[in-house]
Amino acid sequence: MQIFASDLSADAIAIARKGQYASKIAADMSPERLARHFSRQGSGYLVNKDIREMVLFAQHDVIQAPPFTKLDFLSCRNLMIYFNAALQRRLIPLFHYSLRPDGTLLLGGSETVGNAQALFTPLSPKSRLFARNGNAAQPRSVDFPILLRPPLHHPPQEPLVTPTASQPANLQALADQALLQAFSPPAVLVNEQGDIVYISGSTGKYLEPAAGKANWNIHVMARPAIRVQVAAALRQALQDPKPVELHGLRLEADALHTLSVTVKAMQEPKAMLGLVMIVFRDVLAPPAAKTRRKKAAGDADPALAEELQLCKDEIRALRQEMGASAEELQAANEELQSTNEELQSANEELTTSKEESQSMNEELQTLNGELQSKLDDLALAQSDMQNLLNSTDIATLFLDSSLNVRRYTDQITRIIHLREGDIGRPLTDLASTLVYPELNDDARETLRTLSFTEKQIATTDNHWYLVRIKPYRTLANVIQGVVITLIDITAAKALESQLRGA
Repeated sequence: MQIFASDLSADAIAIARKGQYASKIAADMSPERLARHFSRQGSGYLVNKDIREMVLFAQHDVIQAPPFTKLDFLSCRNLMIYFNAALQRRLIPLFHYSLRPDGTLLLGGSETVGNAQALFTPLSPKSRLFARNGNAAQPRSVDFPILLRPPLHHPPQEPLVTPTASQPANLQALADQALLQAFSPPAVLVNEQGDIVYISGSTGKYLEPAAGKANWNIHVMARPAIRVQVAAALRQALQDPKPVELHGLRLEADALHTLSVTVKAMQEPKAMLGLVMIVFRDVLAPPAAKTRRKKAAGDADPALAEELQLCKDEIRALRQEMGASAEELQAANEELQSTNEELQSANEELTTSKEESQSMNEELQTLNGELQSKLDDLALAQSDMQNLLNSTDIATLFLDSSLNVRRYTDQITRIIHLREGDIGRPLTDLASTLVYPELNDDARETLRTLSFTEKQIATTDNHWYLVRIKPYRTLANVIQGVVITLIDITAAKALESQLRGA
């Protein structure tokens, strides 16, 4: 009988493994049962070995571990009350799957089978004892648990924005909000990957949506003229808590202003830890720079024109580098998308593997049942052979090819002193009443020549036996030892002596 109990504590399991019972528990049993199944040890009792060997103790997680199968009795008392309704609905079909067709389920006093009443029949509603029905559970209703590997990296959790409750108008709060909207510089709040989580002010001059699928990432949305510089500053700010200042940046559409960018990793408050604030400020170009630009547009001297041309060439080269970086970022984005598709494909393969594993588990269970049936047949055949040998009332000793004891009948113990622990001992180590010192040599000669040996041997207690030594042949006609039979001929010898005396 297979029994599964999920309501044992760790201490109870440790005590049960050792087979220890307290005196109070033993006192509640009848003397007959106590003497049959327990033995006294110190101040308590010890469960007999034959019972302990029938019980298997193991830690089992009913939520995540695969279920045991072919159980006769399943006890799950006062456990499911700590689970939510969804988990209870998932476990009841698993219990039905684990039990045999006539298995029994025991729940706690506050627990029921819920909506799975078609799978179980109440035996004792008051005791919460149910019998498994023959109705098969729907295939989709049995959710086999699979241990999932925890993710290697947890993405940072975005802070939750709680809606502000409607409160009466506050003049100071309204004034602060108006000042922030009118005079505060535009800014964005991003996470470590550059994803934008909050925008303050008008940032359309510095950020633009990228073509294609919507992507709220600063590396994609930043204007090409400042994209590389902002990305480098973001990496530096994540490594160094000090603010990073960028000055003199220019946008292509604005020749009269320069752009200053401040990138700062947020340390306070704690809810914003791990986020980075990027602030944009427009700065009016110095008048000297305007004068140089007007002079360069008119009759400028050749040296200044040459220097201006060098600056333009450097700017052009920088733009080309920025374009190459943008292409590299685009390629990296495409690789990430390809990786995401591969992960989805791997997930589908894992789902298929799960179904195959379930099918293989069912096949292994069927094979286990067949092997168990063969073991039962083998045990029955061994019992039949033992009873046949004992019923012949002939002392028989089976030896292997090394002349070690393999098997014997009960009758031979009256001649050769054998115990159950002597299996495997050499023939020469055994004490007997036979006056037959050549027994080991004759057995070895029979094993060598495969010839039949028969002798009449006396014993020290005035008995005579006909000792026959034959080779032990298997069904495949292979010699694997010898068989020694001893037939009692004491009566025949006595009759022979009387006839000779007459």
